[in-house]
Amino acid sequence: MNPGHVGEGRGQRPVTVADVAAVRALMDSDSARILLSADLQTEELAARFIRALNTQQWSMPRLVEAPAEGLCFTTDIDLRNLSARLIAVFRNPGEAADDLRCYLRDLMLCFPYHRIFALVPWSLPDLGEVHREAGFQAEGVMRDHFLRGDRIEDAHVYGLLRPDFFASEPAGTHEPGIAGTLRAGPE
Repeated sequence: MNPGHVGEGRGQRPVTVADVAAVRALMDSDSARILLSADLQTEELAARFIRALNTQQWSMPRLVEAPAEGLCFTTDIDLRNLSARLIAVFRNPGEAADDLRCYLRDLMLCFPYHRIFALVPWSLPDLGEVHREAGFQAEGVMRDHFLRGDRIEDAHVYGLLRPDFFASEPAGTHEPGIAGTLRAGPE
C-alpha cells in the first residue's frame, strides 16, 4: 500500500518540498517551536528537513490543513519492537483531535506498529488534550526533557497501543496485521 494515498478525507496530504512555506509558517505555534528544530526558519533547511522526512522508513509525514493546520510524522522508529515516537504539531490544537486520530488510523493501516508514543511539553496542556482525545493514554513524565529558551521543562509521556486504538474505532474498522494476542507479560 502506498501511504501517500491514505487519509484523503480529513484534509491531510503527504508533505513535499513544495510545502516549505507551510512548514515554516507552523513555527509560529508554541508546539512547533519546542518540538521542531529552530533551523526550519530558513527555506533551505526546511526543504532539507522535508526531504529527510520523506526518506525515513515508516515516518509517513503529513501536512494537516485548516482548521487545525499542522504536521504529523513518526521518528525514533524501532522496527524490532514495532514502535515509534509521534511528532504532532498544530497551529490550532483545539481543532486537531479528529485530524490526529485520522493520521493514526492511516499510520496503523499502512504499517504494523504495535506502540506509538508522544512526548508533550508540560507547558502545552492543549496538545496533551489532543493526544488524549485521539486515544493516547498518559504514561508518565520525563523530567527536564525539553529546553525552552533558558529553562528546562518536563514532558508528559503518552502512549497508544495498536489493540487499544482499533478497539476504540467504529464498527466495521478492522485491525490488519498484528493481533492483540501477542502480549506476553502481566496484564
